[in-house]
Amino acid sequence: MPAPMPLPSANDPVRFALLLQSYGQGPDVRWEEWVRVVQLAEQAGFAGVHVVDHLYMQTERIYGPRVVEGQPDILECWTTLAALAAVTERMWVGPLVSPVALRHPVLIAKHAATVDRISGGRLLLALGAGWNRPEFESFGFTFDESFAVRAEKLKEGVEVILRLFAENGWVDFAGKHYRLAKAPFWPKPVQRPRPPLWFGGGGTVIRELVARAGDGWCPAAQHYKGFTPEVYAQKLADIRERAKAAGRDPRAVTPAITFLTSVASSRQQALDACSLMRKRPDWSDLTLEDMERRGVIVLGTPEECAAGVSRYVEAGARYIILHIMPYDLKAAERAIEMYAKHILPRFA
Repeated sequence: MPAPMPLPSANDPVRFALLLQSYGQGPDVRWEEWVRVVQLAEQAGFAGVHVVDHLYMQTERIYGPRVVEGQPDILECWTTLAALAAVTERMWVGPLVSPVALRHPVLIAKHAATVDRISGGRLLLALGAGWNRPEFESFGFTFDESFAVRAEKLKEGVEVILRLFAENGWVDFAGKHYRLAKAPFWPKPVQRPRPPLWFGGGGTVIRELVARAGDGWCPAAQHYKGFTPEVYAQKLADIRERAKAAGRDPRAVTPAITFLTSVASSRQQALDACSLMRKRPDWSDLTLEDMERRGVIVLGTPEECAAGVSRYVEAGARYIILHIMPYDLKAAERAIEMYAKHILPRFA
């Protein structure tokens, strides 16, 4: 089986990855359509494909031409990753991100080990604390209002996952939130000592966790009303300082970022393609140009998009995860082809 594309560290060439838009496509999309998009990205040189891990996304957060009113469709993350692992050869596959407060860490560990084996060692495990309160409450999960509690669950959950990956015997664990009593865990992941462990988010708790335990940092610019390259550079520098203080190589962490992108032959076409974004309540007071300045989206012609990506590369990012607008698989195919032809070669 071919080896996966190398994950970049601080001074390596830039890699691009695809965030597969697994929700808001309409309930009748055939699986073959998803596969075609992902295989096109792999053929184009994309290093990874990532899937959001949600059970439900509110209709007001989904904007695309195929959304069916009252039916916020979404594919389950881990079964999707397992299927994608079986139809790709070199791409990394992984969640973006799995919320430990929603997914029990034992289940995350089992899903991760299984997908790593199906893929032949191409799982990239990205974790987060969870944020989508309506999602938790709709399905009867407890949502901890305090981020500090969700962060506790994340940190403790990481310890559970790493012990299940590493220990050869049956695992005991007694924590504040999770308990294991002689838990068997086989088979282990293919990657040893474990798959790469990344964290999403930009707060202090997450940066400290990345610095002490993470192999990568993957914040999502579109979760904020501003994650500019300047902010990214400041937070990345903080992670490296914390890693150095913890006795780790400060430049070993892969610096990644996710942002929305709309690319077209003309700037006006790119603007028109993502005009639905302003229907989202937390962005309704922003123009598309505001979103572009704040780092929510990189848009325009290939030349303009390349310049937008360059700002993040100059800030230190080396793994660029593209969330293509509009939310439509055919549009994703066109954008992948434009990125492959006009933009990826500039960063090779």
